[in-house]
Amino acid sequence: TALLPSLLCGGCGFGLIIGPLTTLILARVEPNLAGAAAGVLATAQQVGGALGIAVVGALLFGRIEGAAGTALTRGALFSLATQTALRFNLAAFVVVLGLFFLLPTPRAQPAQVAAADTVQERIPDAI
Repeated sequence: TALLPSLLCGGCGFGLIIGPLTTLILARVEPNLAGAAAGVLATAQQVGGALGIAVVGALLFGRIEGAAGTALTRGALFSLATQTALRFNLAAFVVVLGLFFLLPTPRAQPAQVAAADTVQERIPDAI
């Protein structure tokens, strides 16, 4: 029961972000490629999640094994290992956030620019 608030917060956070994020990503894909893009996205999410769990698990249990011979209690060992895993997660988040800003932004196609100009030209006439 002690973990319930943390798990509830994490579950609600994932539930609130995964749907809109998927919609945002797939909105930039041409309709004829939507199925393939959804498959690639789902595969990337699954592989990323599996690798993330493997790396953080290795850090967690490696830290426990490394400190096992010390005078720390079992609870203190798990606390120390959890702190190490959380620091890694925070560092990975900062790196990914930094990489996010390096992504290229899509440029408008000439047809989209012309359509936008036409709409802007019609707005004064409608008023």
